[in-house]
Amino acid sequence: MNQQLEQELLGSWQERQEFAEQMQPILGKLYRNRAIEISVYGRPLLGASAIDIIKAHRTVRLKEKQKLRLRESWPLLEALNKMELAPAHIDLGKLAYGYHYDPAYSGVSIEDYLSEQLKDIVNVKDDQKPQDVVLYGFGRIGRLLARLLIERQGTNNKLRLKAIVVRGGKEGDLEKRASLLRRDSVHGPFNGSITIDIEKNAIKVNTFDYQTSVPGVFAIGDINTYPGKLKLILCGFHEATLMCQSAYKIINPGKKHVFRYTTVSGVDGFDGTRKEAKKPVIQALND
Repeated sequence: MNQQLEQELLGSWQERQEFAEQMQPILGKLYRNRAIEISVYGRPLLGASAIDIIKAHRTVRLKEKQKLRLRESWPLLEALNKMELAPAHIDLGKLAYGYHYDPAYSGVSIEDYLSEQLKDIVNVKDDQKPQDVVLYGFGRIGRLLARLLIERQGTNNKLRLKAIVVRGGKEGDLEKRASLLRRDSVHGPFNGSITIDIEKNAIKVNTFDYQTSVPGVFAIGDINTYPGKLKLILCGFHEATLMCQSAYKIINPGKKHVFRYTTVSGVDGFDGTRKEAKKPVIQALND
């Protein structure tokens, strides 16, 4: 390899690194402040390193048989950052490839092109309210979900992890679970800090409806604690009954409902359908 070619390759690599590093803060701000997640042909860029962003652009050639350079996608990302957009998942790779390689958009400005392609979310008011999430269980799937939800926290995030409900265990179980969250044999270390509050090993609730200090979040079973608490299955049924009464009032304010045995009265589904209980059948027996 001669010196001139070596300098050209080095310069090309440095250029890609610079564009990738310029993209990183914009990618983070778009998601955390406006709930807009950017990807390149399905590969998410949120939290990606400069190398990951470069690799994501290289995969375009495998699908389109044509390179997509970072200097080609960078102007579109800049323009997206200046637009008023509703929360969405936007594939920057497909947008950039279409703009640069589709003859139909030759001579069209980036702003006009994006306005046409994203017309469904341009200048659209975001009326979707954030949703609190409580994870029940902390096995492999629960830990991976917790990672994803924590890594994607932001002021405009629509899914907010509020609590993780785990089974009560022996002394030292919290440290064990925290260790499993910190390190995963497949997905590697968790990109964040984890601390343990020993004094709050259990969730304190009121015994009126077993609601926690967070309105609308309930805790029943072995995870909660209160004066006179007995860790019996029968007590869990009692707690669940009172919790359901209060939860129903929160979900359906002003609507009266009488809870009955499902074996007698049937079940009303949350989607409005109804499953009737089986009627007793009396058959005559011949001698």
